[in-house]
Amino acid sequence: MIYKIRQDKDGKKFLQTSLKGKALMFHPLLNKSNAFSEKERLQFNLEGKLPPAKESLKIQTERAYKQYEGFKNDEAKSIFLHVLYNTNEILFYKLITEYINEITAKLYTPTVSMTVKHYSMQYRQPRGMFISLEDTDKINNVLANRTNKELDLLVVSDGEAILGIGDQGIGGMGIPVAKAAMHVAAGGISPYRIAPLFIDVGTDNSDLKNDAMYLGLRRNRLRGKDYVGFIQKVIDKIYKEFPDIVIHFEDFSKNNARMLMKHYGEKRPCFNDDIQGTAVIVLAAIMTSLKYKKEKISDQRIVLVGPGAAGLGVIDAIRHHMEKEIGNKEEALDKIWVVGRNGLLIDHENIDLDLKRYARDESILSSWSRNDLKEVISQVKPTIIIGMTGQAKLFDKEVIEMILNQTEAPIILPLSNPSSQSECVPQDIVDTSDKKVHIATGSPFTIMKEGVEKEVSQCNNIYAFPAIGAAMVAAKAKALTVEMMQAAAEAISEYTHRKYSEKEMITPKLGDLQNVTTAVAEAIIKRGASQNMIKLSEEEAMKRLKELQWQPEYLDYEYIEKLT
Repeated sequence: MIYKIRQDKDGKKFLQTSLKGKALMFHPLLNKSNAFSEKERLQFNLEGKLPPAKESLKIQTERAYKQYEGFKNDEAKSIFLHVLYNTNEILFYKLITEYINEITAKLYTPTVSMTVKHYSMQYRQPRGMFISLEDTDKINNVLANRTNKELDLLVVSDGEAILGIGDQGIGGMGIPVAKAAMHVAAGGISPYRIAPLFIDVGTDNSDLKNDAMYLGLRRNRLRGKDYVGFIQKVIDKIYKEFPDIVIHFEDFSKNNARMLMKHYGEKRPCFNDDIQGTAVIVLAAIMTSLKYKKEKISDQRIVLVGPGAAGLGVIDAIRHHMEKEIGNKEEALDKIWVVGRNGLLIDHENIDLDLKRYARDESILSSWSRNDLKEVISQVKPTIIIGMTGQAKLFDKEVIEMILNQTEAPIILPLSNPSSQSECVPQDIVDTSDKKVHIATGSPFTIMKEGVEKEVSQCNNIYAFPAIGAAMVAAKAKALTVEMMQAAAEAISEYTHRKYSEKEMITPKLGDLQNVTTAVAEAIIKRGASQNMIKLSEEEAMKRLKELQWQPEYLDYEYIEKLT
């Protein structure tokens, strides 16, 4: 142990550390740079290692922002942010929280995809924990070597299914790093109690394996029973060390994501953001749209295109919401149409069991001219269409015209990211017709309408996963239930409708992030308490949620030779 946070008799927090000199300055979580006081410079052998000015965090943040502004493209700004992250974490988080509107997009969606693709080339410094197949007999050692001795939350990935860009091998670590950062900036999780973890089981991306710079294992991905055994061995050891830790699973393949949630989701505090986080924000966007339309979910005809892990999570959440309103499972299923690579999902013996409930009997095609997306739209006349395919321009001019001609005020959600792989560009919808349309995308977009530039609502998981993490940590949740997810979606929708009803936005703005996170976390705790799915009482959990809220500020330091 190299540091410990303690409280004095008045309840003020301070940090004890055994590091001195350059070792202290080179530790990103402990480095205060020019903010070290005169007393600290003497105590920690920093005399002569820093300029004489004793700066405040405020001044440091102003300088960092000016430096950030000096970079002219998104990738350069992203690199600057990661360098700062690896130099001075407190300053990094202060910069994010002060300028969250513009910086989030450079650190997280959509710029993070570039970070992932270029991970091995842009590599400067390791961050987080790495466990590879070569560590099979050393998993306990890896966990014991962690920097953060006390952990509340782990963001875990194997990098196989990075949304929109697929298998990125060890480059996938860029996602847990970014998501962990957003848990801190938006969810108030302490950076002293969170870590990203990458599990390297190889890659099937031949370009990476042939790249001299590649930093991961140069072997094909582990598959089948061996994969399941290894992954579960890692996760089981984590839960043995930290029984109440919340694990955020990220960017696992469809089958492996489902396997992990089926094995751990009902009995352990964990969630898969691609499945559950996405489902929460998409359901919230639909709920808000329907408030503007003064319609019920049971009035809708829904087409989902792209039934991968995230797509299945979304349609399951919509179905649960619809069943709750209708009270009839079969009626709810009858209003949902799923389109895959081969057209409308048809029931057959080889169909994925998780998708089987959404499949239609083949006889339905007898009166259709063909089985493709346009025929589905023609036959179903959807009021809501959701794209989660990663296929750019799938919703072409003809598709958009068909939807607008058939439906009043349709809800169109092209959710694939990065922006280049969105199923359509929102401007194309606006240019097609003056008809009212409710739009949300997976990446940031703006539209020009009547000479005015407007921000398009975004179904960004960032409105969901930091709140899920914060709530589960604070309440010591036993698991994340469907009802808790519904409560999260309801809270996001209520916040959006209350604040943006005049503009008819269907999701919040990034500037609302911390307020949204608090409202959503409280809703999750309340619903979890009503289901007996949290270990604390509702009152205790709400109190702990406030107590655990971390804010970027420097603590006073005290040197201690040996920490216990």
